[in-house]
Amino acid sequence: MEKLSVWSGPMSSSKTTGALHAARRHQRLHRSVVLVRPIASVREHEQPGVLKTKNGESFPSIDLRSALEIPEKVASADVVWFDEVFLFEDESKLFDIIQELIKTKEIIVSALGADAFLRPF
Repeated sequence: MEKLSVWSGPMSSSKTTGALHAARRHQRLHRSVVLVRPIASVREHEQPGVLKTKNGESFPSIDLRSALEIPEKVASADVVWFDEVFLFEDESKLFDIIQELIKTKEIIVSALGADAFLRPF
């Protein structure tokens, strides 16, 4: 597969919305999409298990504490979408996981590129 799409930018720049629209395009092409995000990224206006964008669109999510849980949760997916990856407590393990997944799956990542002071995560 070896395809990686990254949606990165400042807050309120429609990163998640853009990634969600890409995920829906894959679904229209009959590809299975799984959204994985750290449980720490569940926002006040959301319920666990459902990502909701600021404009009200939603997508089912698998909310995990550890990046190490990812491979078993996405085994049957064609496309794996990661949201707010920097919030995984074991983020350092995520690179190796994505390197393995990209061999057989398309990967979408949406995340802030820096904090409020423009310091990279």
